[in-house]
Amino acid sequence: MPADSPPSRIATLKRQALRLDMLGAHQRAEPLFSQVVAIVEAHPGEGDFDLVEALNDRARCRFNGGQLGLAVEDYRRILQLLDPRDDGTLVAITMDQIHRCVEGARLRAATACLREPIALMIRCARTGRAVDETPGQSRLRTLARRLLARGRIDLGARLMQRWLDEASLRGMSLDAETLADLRSHALALLELHRPYAACEFFRSIVYVQLRQRSDDALSISGALRDWAGCLCATGQHRSARETLALAESIVGKV
Repeated sequence: MPADSPPSRIATLKRQALRLDMLGAHQRAEPLFSQVVAIVEAHPGEGDFDLVEALNDRARCRFNGGQLGLAVEDYRRILQLLDPRDDGTLVAITMDQIHRCVEGARLRAATACLREPIALMIRCARTGRAVDETPGQSRLRTLARRLLARGRIDLGARLMQRWLDEASLRGMSLDAETLADLRSHALALLELHRPYAACEFFRSIVYVQLRQRSDDALSISGALRDWAGCLCATGQHRSARETLALAESIVGKV
């Protein structure tokens, strides 16, 4: 098969795009997936499976990169190509993906008003210390802030999560200002399209709240609601509903 034939070109582009997508370089991978879609459309085969596969790859990349509107367009095209009688499972999966995109867009719109405060928080990179925080832990949290401010989101999130894990392990008492600051970091990760990292953060905040503020039902309920919203953003809708129900039950007992 010639190296410049459509199948060879598709295989090369797809291999490059998948590698970039797995590395998190979604913006660089998306144009390559789009080239694959264009080639498949220009050289249709006997059925629509190749186009469905190409559109699904691009939709997944767009979803991972936060391009939810464009991802929905691809998934809706896929629905038009599928036959519900023969591809019922694929239809159900595609509809679920559309739902995830719509829910993610809704959550993003709901937090749009927080963008400026969050951006200011990252730029300022406050260095307030938690109660009982050691100098080493203070430096770790400061470094995490600086990494976030410089766009090193994933590394900054990991270091901040490490700080919070150490705080929980040592049973450190975190004051209200520090808890509010940690919540702002989690919201920043959510706004920057890192819902899974944010979800781990919100979960840790809930544990801290339960450990040291067991008599403050409103604070615990608020932390649970934050966690539920993040679970929804990652597609864990059942867990999100259960967490939200727990938050409402706590408030109902006040």
